[in-house]
Amino acid sequence: MNGDLSWAPISEPANVLDIGTGTGIWAIEFADKNPTSNVVGTDLSLIRAQDIPPNCEFFRADAEENWIFDYSFDYIHLRLMNTCFDDPKGMVKKIFDHLQPDGLIEYQEFCFEQIAADEASELAIQNNAQSHQATERRTNRSHLSRLNPWPLDPKDKQIDMYSQHNLTEATRSTCKFMKALGMTESEIDSFLDGVGSSIADTSVHSYTPWYVVYGRKPIEGRSANVK
Repeated sequence: MNGDLSWAPISEPANVLDIGTGTGIWAIEFADKNPTSNVVGTDLSLIRAQDIPPNCEFFRADAEENWIFDYSFDYIHLRLMNTCFDDPKGMVKKIFDHLQPDGLIEYQEFCFEQIAADEASELAIQNNAQSHQATERRTNRSHLSRLNPWPLDPKDKQIDMYSQHNLTEATRSTCKFMKALGMTESEIDSFLDGVGSSIADTSVHSYTPWYVVYGRKPIEGRSANVK
């Protein structure tokens, strides 16, 4: 996102929630850049971040369970959560219920899809047994992220090393779906090792789409504005 933490049209939100905060880096950076905001990060694991600004705090909590907060939020952020929820629609409803009127939700997610950067890479992707057609969708904004550090520029290489790591780790979150299909642990491990090798193949120059979708909770009497 070219250094942006958010693409939603937020302006000095008083209370901010980062669901699935992970290491807490997004919440910490947002709090640093927005010192008047109260920023909260939650995750299933205990957050052990360092150098936490005074307007940022972390809680160990399951977002699908009863929320521990006695106040609503002006902005709720989620990133890389597409396989995390047992009830995605219920999760959206819970977020809506905990937003202030006129508050915003922003969801940032990549799609498991390869888009070739050149003709040779297109041929390699077509020959890959794991390739598939993406489904058409409507979003507010999108961005193409490289799968691995194939560019020559040193800065791009560093960014794309993180992209490769994130994407490879994200494939592990699909294990429950493969188990539901009857695959054994060894079959899943072998399959995901192959996927990881494909992602790391810098001879294939490709991108994956990164989608950013946001919506605003309507004020009573105003129609919804979901983008």
